[in-house]
Amino acid sequence: MTKNAEQLQALVAEFSEDLAATVEAFTGQHFEFSSKIVDNGSISIRLKQIEGRVGIIPLSWNGHVILGLRPTFKCTWDSTHSFLAVENSSFAVHAQAKSNDEPLFRVEYDRNKTNRPSSHFHIHAHRDEVTHLLGLTKKLDSTKDQKIKKFTSEFPRLSKIHFPTGGHRFRPSLEDVLESLRQEFNLDTDLGRWKAHLNKSRLKWRKIQTAAAIRDCPQTAYEILVNEFQMPVPESWECPSDNDAKIVRD
Repeated sequence: MTKNAEQLQALVAEFSEDLAATVEAFTGQHFEFSSKIVDNGSISIRLKQIEGRVGIIPLSWNGHVILGLRPTFKCTWDSTHSFLAVENSSFAVHAQAKSNDEPLFRVEYDRNKTNRPSSHFHIHAHRDEVTHLLGLTKKLDSTKDQKIKKFTSEFPRLSKIHFPTGGHRFRPSLEDVLESLRQEFNLDTDLGRWKAHLNKSRLKWRKIQTAAAIRDCPQTAYEILVNEFQMPVPESWECPSDNDAKIVRD
């Protein structure tokens, strides 16, 4: 194993510990994350399998498991080969923690996505198909058979749509997804412990992303420091230009 590979694995191990701490702060239970080297030297991270079953985090309401969360990551070096970068990630939410069933929705990120939003979510909500068909009798003339066939045959599945969620720099974290589920479904958690961890982790994550955004926009950061915070203009130094190509990525 090369030195670079060892360094990357060390960063992944630290990241995995952070993930486990987040899950434990929310659920009160310890879940192990496992990692392995995959294509191009990237490292995948997922919940450790138990008895060959796909790992999933059960989420409860009043002691009853109503949801399950299955997080996966694929990590590599960033463009400077200095920091750990998430190549892609997925937070799949399943009803009753049934990991073999189709999820309710997925929050995903793909660093290399060019023709879709890099940070997005997929909804697997088939009730909308029923709603769509229920509206059929009110919107269309039953005598116009071709129009009805077109209306019913071209209905797009919501799971195929990529909804944007903030791009490369401002995408939601695992903590954001857990907190959203807690609020919406009144999930069981030690709120005092969880809130303290949530604030600490959000602060760490958003500072990391802020630093990444500044590296994309050094000119903008420089102008704010000089014009709004009265930073003295450095002598014999020229600020790099903003990287517009990175800023405008989906």
